[in-house]
Amino acid sequence: MTLALAFFLVTVSASVSSAGEPVATFVERDDPELAAASAKARATLSDFLAVLDKGAPDTGGYQVKFALTPTEHIWVENVVRDGDTLTGTLGMKPLRSAHQKGDRVTVKLGEISDWGYWTRDNVAHGFHAYPVLFARLPKVEANARRRELGWPEQ
Repeated sequence: MTLALAFFLVTVSASVSSAGEPVATFVERDDPELAAASAKARATLSDFLAVLDKGAPDTGGYQVKFALTPTEHIWVENVVRDGDTLTGTLGMKPLRSAHQKGDRVTVKLGEISDWGYWTRDNVAHGFHAYPVLFARLPKVEANARRRELGWPEQ
């Protein structure tokens, strides 16, 4: 199993299991669609930082994703900016690290592979990898996850 995981990149999504816990999604390390999603997230990071820095009362749930280990990308919630770093808490227990859910971590801006936040109308913004991942799910499941994010069904 360890060798098999070496060929995969773990992307941890904010979706939840029926037990209410976040779930991990396994994808190929060199997935071109997810690489493009990460590139878009990095290219628009300044948009996220502007919203985060403003701290408008109609936004919240700020989070970023980064590579905690070479094979595990994970969401960091409740982020606060300090110059060129963001500090927050791990959104779930990592699969390949001694860290625990809720551990505080600091992420350099250059390490961010995705970002997201919510607006008061319960609409998620960012989360660039999700459309790629949702396109690979059965339509009913993908639409259920889109609804959770306040996104239109497809």
